[in-house]
This record gives sequence, structure tokens and C-alpha cells, in this order.
Amino acid sequence: MHAQEEQPTGRQYDCVCIKYGFGRLHKVSHTAWHQHLASASSEEERQRICTVRLLGERISSLPTLTASSPLDRDNSVPPSLRRAEARRDPIDNDQLHHPDDRDDFFPPPPSPPQSPSVEQDTRPPPAPRNPMDPEEQDAPPPPPPSNSVDEALPQHRQIIYQRRARPQINIQRLCEDIILPKLTETMEFVSALSVATLEDPVAKLSTHALECLRNPPCQPLRIDNPGHRHSISVYLATEHSSKDAYEKICRSTARNFPG
Repeated sequence: MHAQEEQPTGRQYDCVCIKYGFGRLHKVSHTAWHQHLASASSEEERQRICTVRLLGERISSLPTLTASSPLDRDNSVPPSLRRAEARRDPIDNDQLHHPDDRDDFFPPPPSPPQSPSVEQDTRPPPAPRNPMDPEEQDAPPPPPPSNSVDEALPQHRQIIYQRRARPQINIQRLCEDIILPKLTETMEFVSALSVATLEDPVAKLSTHALECLRNPPCQPLRIDNPGHRHSISVYLATEHSSKDAYEKICRSTARNFPG
């Protein structure tokens, strides 16, 4: 019965059993077909069910089998069912006579029981392997094949970084071309910083001052002198003179010089 177990479960088969279909053609699943075949009331009905499955869509030419009518009565399939069956694809002759289909209905005889004279294997099963035994451990897997492309590259790969040349800025030319007062003050500071040195006794910068220029403080500077705070507020307010700037000066005066 190996051929029956290999049949797909979703396939539909034709059946003309009397118990479930009253002898009329109907589609059933693989499991239901075998149940109907086992519940056949006679050997002739069983042969007819097997023949219907083999013939498939050509069942329209066979008479209908009923429990109350004789077997030789010609009850043809209704025309509507015949037309529906005719629209299906016909089954090839090779499929009708396939040896696997014949095995479904004529299973091979069961194999004879094994003779008691056959010697039984009385050897004990092999002992389980100890995973901690170094002799029983499997050999390490072979290394993966090397890539020929990597072997062709040099041993020490040099990474080429993109380096831009330092721009040549003429600070003196910039100081001469600047006209706006705000930028003029900024360029004066840049020019003084460019000529500053630790050896010049006049424009000398101390080590602490130079370190502050290189690493400016990252937190706001606290000013404890009210006059300094007021002057800074007035300077920032008059940078863009407006009514709002006047109100800022008034608030700064009242805050730094109360009474």
C-alpha cells in the first residue's frame, strides 16, 4: 500500500458508492475514497468504484448504480453533469494504465513471515561516545579556502587620506579691504593675534593667555561687577538701536544699580 500513502492529500477522486452517494458520481478526498471503498456492500460495487477512479472524467458513459435497481439498468448521467464533465481536460491513456494506479486497487501479496531460523543479532549496542574524551573528539574542520584576490594585495595596505593644503591667507590684505566697522574690529583682533609672540616684550602673551585663546572656556563667564555687567548690556543693546534696545538699557540700569 505504498502507492496509496504517496498520493497527495488535496487531490479529489471520483466515487460512485451506494452508501454515501446513492450510486451517483461525486468527488471525494483521498481518505474518504478509501473509506467508501471499504464500506462497499459487494465485490462488484468495489470493482466499480475502482474502475470509476481509473476512468475519471470518462465515467459519463457508465450507467448509474442504485440499491433498488438491477445492475444492468441503464441510468445515464444527467446532461448538465455530462456537459460539465466534458469541459474538463481528458485523462491520458498512459495515466489510465499507469502501474502505480493498478497498485492502488491490486496491492501486492503480503511478504511471508520471517523464518525463526534466521539468526538474530545478539551483539550489544555500541557504548555512547564520551564528549570529554580527547581521542573521541572530531578533528577540527579544515580552514576555508583562501581568496586569491586577497593574496595578490600587498601585506601592509596603505590607506590614502585626502589631505588639503593649508590655504594661504593674506591677513594684511584683508585688513585693508574690509570697510564695515564690525568686521574691522574683528580683523584688528585677528591681526594682533597673528603677530603675538611670547618673546616680544611689548606684544607679549603669557602662557596662560595663550592657553585660554587655544582652549576657550565652555561655560558662561560670571561677572560680579555691576558696572561691567551694565556696560556690556549697554554695548549689546546699542549694537542695533531701537525702542527695544532702549528698554534693555533701562532694565539693565535698574538691575545693576537699584535705588
